[in-house]
Amino acid sequence: MTTDFCPSACTVDRSPGIHSKQPPSDPHGLLLKLRPAPSDPHGLLLKLRPAHSDPNGLLLKLRPAPSDPHGLLLKLRPAHSDPHGLLLKLRPAHSDPNGLLLKLCSRVRPLDNVLPELRLLSPDPLLLAAALDLLRKTQGSGRGRKRRGACSSGKRLEKRLRGAMRTARRASNVEVPSFLRQLAKETEKMVTFFFKGGPRERDAGEDRDADGEDAAPSPYLDRPVLEKVVAEGGCGRGTSYAVASMQGWRSSMEDAHTCLPALKAPLAAWSYYAVFDGHAGSSVAQYCSRNLLDHILASGALREEEDPEEVKEGVGSAFLALDSHMHQLTRRDDWERSGSTAAAILISPHHLYFINCGDSRTLLCRDGTVAFYTEDHKPCNPRERERIQNAGGSVTLQRVNGSLAVSRALGDFTFKEVGWRPQTEQLVSPEPEVYEMERSADRDEFLILACDGVWDAIGNEELCAFVRSRLVVCEDLREICCQVLDLCLYKGSLDNMSIILVCFPGAPQLSQKALQEEAALEKQIDLTVGEIIALIRSRNEDPDLLYVIKFLTAENLEGLPPGGGVISKRDCIIAAYQKHILAGKSQEPMDVVQEEPEKDSSSSE
Repeated sequence: MTTDFCPSACTVDRSPGIHSKQPPSDPHGLLLKLRPAPSDPHGLLLKLRPAHSDPNGLLLKLRPAPSDPHGLLLKLRPAHSDPHGLLLKLRPAHSDPNGLLLKLCSRVRPLDNVLPELRLLSPDPLLLAAALDLLRKTQGSGRGRKRRGACSSGKRLEKRLRGAMRTARRASNVEVPSFLRQLAKETEKMVTFFFKGGPRERDAGEDRDADGEDAAPSPYLDRPVLEKVVAEGGCGRGTSYAVASMQGWRSSMEDAHTCLPALKAPLAAWSYYAVFDGHAGSSVAQYCSRNLLDHILASGALREEEDPEEVKEGVGSAFLALDSHMHQLTRRDDWERSGSTAAAILISPHHLYFINCGDSRTLLCRDGTVAFYTEDHKPCNPRERERIQNAGGSVTLQRVNGSLAVSRALGDFTFKEVGWRPQTEQLVSPEPEVYEMERSADRDEFLILACDGVWDAIGNEELCAFVRSRLVVCEDLREICCQVLDLCLYKGSLDNMSIILVCFPGAPQLSQKALQEEAALEKQIDLTVGEIIALIRSRNEDPDLLYVIKFLTAENLEGLPPGGGVISKRDCIIAAYQKHILAGKSQEPMDVVQEEPEKDSSSSE
């Protein structure tokens, strides 16, 4: 899922005293690094660097300047298990033994994959509650000469720090969930209290700025929507399919899909599957799901006696015709300014046609490995960048004009307003890439079509291995699709997610050996969870799900699904945890009841 990003929000403060320099990890010079200037000897200004866990350089990382030995500034790093960098953890700075200042540091432990799950198990996010509690406690400390000494220059320092923090927030390439926005506000209040010793007094202009930020609706929810829309079917030629979609953390569902295992005669031997990932609205995605195939059929390129080159040309012309038609509808009916990526597959008796426009992706598993996958259309790709620059645009923060994160899409007509340029030479192109491969009945196993909400959390090889491991223990393709969506959600995906799984006759079949191994694994998980809970209780401590999962992660259990790990067995872990917790609670009152009659008999005597 891609979202429009205000170009004005991508500006970097170039006030006197700040020099920009190209970061070493940013060879294209797309991001600026703020370094302390000679006029800033105390290193009170932050410098921005791209995160190490963000190979595309879309996220920024706040780190203290080398000239800031006291670590008074906050450090913001995305978690390795969180590719979007939206889940953060608070801990005291190493140079701050009294805990008056906090750093926002990356969570590098494998157990942090379960943090989104903990938010679902409890009405109040555990991590957020602990962090805010820590902030409230620190506000009561630090009274005395140190605080009074800091107050002398605190107002100036605080003003510069708040300005740098606002610059960093506005330079971010994504909207953060509301609970993290609140976490950032509480952190800023804590820093203000340290420097001034009391509540921060904002100027009128600052109040208006803050109110404007708070008034902007967040594209994320406080809790994800876990309900899934599923369907399945087949074509009678040994090919079956299933589809699942989930809204997730997004405030609205903007994905759409189309599944037609058999087209109308005389093309009954052809199949068509497609996923559409909308952004800034769902109108374009929904319209494409209903009408793209009609434009492809209208091109006349699909025939019983197929010509691969003619099919590819017909698909390309159909995309351009559909986009042009929607452009007219947008002007006439005043549509929302939305857009959509498209990933589709046409299956003929002899060929597979992979169609891609944007950053959704299709994948073919053949002989147990990834035989083919489509390439994402990103503005940072050299060919895409060249077209954008030739159209008078720029690539800023890995986005078209600092706003759109994909370089090809249907819709997005604000980027297609240069009337004298062809459709394929606009800032954002609707032209798809179409690839064809000959089918292999004995070797082809399955196809996967999914939007970027899935691919942001799991790689091609990982997803291929995970699906193969589920096919040998589960016959319900819908259940497998749902397991993939849940896995991506708990791996950190914050986007809408849709996936289509198309299985050929050569796909892995149900295996009794695999079922026995799966049962043995779940039994081992149940026993291990029970041992962990018993160990915790022997220390007179309350069993904690987070500790249980941490222990299981360190155990390196054998037989876990490849590509999924411990988190893919979360349902089994939670069931075992609840069973042993309830068993322990049911035993406690029984002991009391057995002791009470003895006390009563002795008293009566």
